[in-house]
Amino acid sequence: MEQRPLGQGQFQMLLVPAVVSSAFAVELYFKAIITLENGNARGHDLSALFRHISASSQAKLLAALQLHQTAFEQKLGAISAVFVEWRYIFEQQSANLDFPFLTGLARESKLVADAMVRSTLRI
Repeated sequence: MEQRPLGQGQFQMLLVPAVVSSAFAVELYFKAIITLENGNARGHDLSALFRHISASSQAKLLAALQLHQTAFEQKLGAISAVFVEWRYIFEQQSANLDFPFLTGLARESKLVADAMVRSTLRI
């Protein structure tokens, strides 16, 4: 990502599309997992969506991210509303985000969903 010098307490606006897209990707992967498990969920809240995922799939995500339940829930809670909040980040003075966790969660959610699709289609 292009680096630009910024004043203290400011963030690079080029990060915003990556954050919003990553959060939306996690939302869609969570919803795909839920649907493949014959469930149904709505909304953008990642914590709420995660609770609709089976214990087995939750365990796969936690193992892949090498996090214990408590640490995972804390990190997930911190990014749970990122999709909504970061779409209008320009209206805020500052923001905090664990971007490596968000992108890792997107990557691992994709892998879990992909494995479920391959298993369903037997490919």
